[in-house]
Amino acid sequence: MTSSDVALRNVSSDWTSAFGVLVEDGRLTLVDSSITNSDQMGVTAWNSDVTLIDSNLTGNGEGLSLHDSGALVSGSTISENRAVGITGLRERVALFDSTVSRNRGVNVWLEDAPAVIKSCVLSGASSLTPTASTASERHFGHRTT
Repeated sequence: MTSSDVALRNVSSDWTSAFGVLVEDGRLTLVDSSITNSDQMGVTAWNSDVTLIDSNLTGNGEGLSLHDSGALVSGSTISENRAVGITGLRERVALFDSTVSRNRGVNVWLEDAPAVIKSCVLSGASSLTPTASTASERHFGHRTT
């Protein structure tokens, strides 16, 4: 989808050959949904805003990939992906009441991406690579509150 605002609720996507959901120059809201086993990415965003609520990104190549895109993730699980759980490049990432665990790479990779991480479980991988410009503002560990 390009240049659009899309809200998806109760969507299940399993075993896609490339992307579960790809958004470019738009807004994506994904609620109560599951994107699993995509060969490349569960959700990928370019120059967009993503809201992920009560959803699961599991078993994908990468869980949530954000390129110049901001994200709000709440009540969601991003786990057991074959690479990074969440990649955030150059935009804000807010992660609340979620679990990011057992991803094969690091759980959360942020580069020049200010972040707020609260009441989350980060476990079973390298957890977090603090390369963001605001690393001193975040609280890290296996459980943050």
